[in-house]
Amino acid sequence: MIWVAGFLWHECKEVWIEGLRSYFLDWWNFLDIVTISMYLASFSLRILVTLKGYLSCTDAPDSDVCFYFTKAGRLEWNTEDPQFIAEVLFAVTSMLSFTRLAYILPAHETLGTLQISIGKMIDDMIRFMFILMIILTAFLCGLNNIYVNYTESDKLGNFNETFQFLFWTMFQMVERTTVDMNHFMVAEFAGRALYGLFTIVMVIVLLNMLIAMITNSFQKIEDDADVEWKFARSKLYLSYFREGLTLPVPFNIIPTPKALFYIIRSIFRFLCCYKAKKKPEYPPISTISHRSDGDIYAESRAAYRLQVIKALVQRYIDTARREFEESRRKDLGNRITELNKNVIRLQSEVKHLRRSVGDNGVPGNPKENENVLSRYIMKVKNSFQSYDQESISSGKDSSDMTSPQDESGIVPDDDCPPYPDEVPATNQADEEEAM
Repeated sequence: MIWVAGFLWHECKEVWIEGLRSYFLDWWNFLDIVTISMYLASFSLRILVTLKGYLSCTDAPDSDVCFYFTKAGRLEWNTEDPQFIAEVLFAVTSMLSFTRLAYILPAHETLGTLQISIGKMIDDMIRFMFILMIILTAFLCGLNNIYVNYTESDKLGNFNETFQFLFWTMFQMVERTTVDMNHFMVAEFAGRALYGLFTIVMVIVLLNMLIAMITNSFQKIEDDADVEWKFARSKLYLSYFREGLTLPVPFNIIPTPKALFYIIRSIFRFLCCYKAKKKPEYPPISTISHRSDGDIYAESRAAYRLQVIKALVQRYIDTARREFEESRRKDLGNRITELNKNVIRLQSEVKHLRRSVGDNGVPGNPKENENVLSRYIMKVKNSFQSYDQESISSGKDSSDMTSPQDESGIVPDDDCPPYPDEVPATNQADEEEAM
């Protein structure tokens, strides 16, 4: 009772501080409301049983009602006895109370990621339950209408028993011979057909689709595990920074010095310093020389909002700049890889040229062959120097969030070095003279 009282007081203060709308945005608060409601219902039923027995024995000590509430055994109680209901509610609420410990799991990196993944999986299961219940209800009505007029099977023909039969069929925990009726061939054929169709749709299709949805959600969380965990951890830390929720449950019902100070100050102001002031019928109109408190508050809110917007814009610019620089580095790596491929290919072609000249018996000039390679390398080097100049200029322009485009909006092509087969005619003439 003490813990429940402290828990109730904690939730009341949280609603007072955050507001009703912000309070219901957190799903954990729904769990808290259900837990508190079931605890209060359980305690209320226990108190009701005690008061009922006391009043019955006070009025008529020898009556059956007094005997029922005081001396009757548990086996003699009614099925809907309030004591039974109170015990069931208390058991379920105890489970929910221990489940509440999962709220602090984001403080740990591994457990916090698992807790986020389980939350996403539960969301998928809730969405999947709508389709599941529609199909299950459809087959439930069909099978129940087939077997309701027959007494061949004990597990079919009753709405409750048919629901249990179809539910455990999804986990393959029932016998398939339950739908058999030897004396009624038409009803048996229809029942077997519906049962087989239910097994195909539910077990093969829907359950595998649910597994795929859960796997997809888990993979999304694992891909961004670090970001998801840090966000959940920050959210958990901020929940403990709120003013007014200093002590944990159930110590929060003990008055703190701060609470006592506020109470004494309020009493002192009310008794000694209170002056009745007639409130104006209309709020004051703000002018140039006199601004109302509402205008000052609105201006401060607007300034704070503008500051937040500037911070978000700056973060977007920084992110875009980092992505642009990373793409430039990747482009440079691609250029270096292409250069290595071209150099290797050019060397192989020069070796082939030397071999062909040697086979023809015409002595080649190795210096001129080296000049062909050196010219090509110099052109590639000049292209990389121009690339460095472009990267420097684009780095300056990236701070202004502009792209390297001309006025017509067309991105200029990079000056790539000519392929060795496309060497200018002057180089070919020099080679012919050398040969």
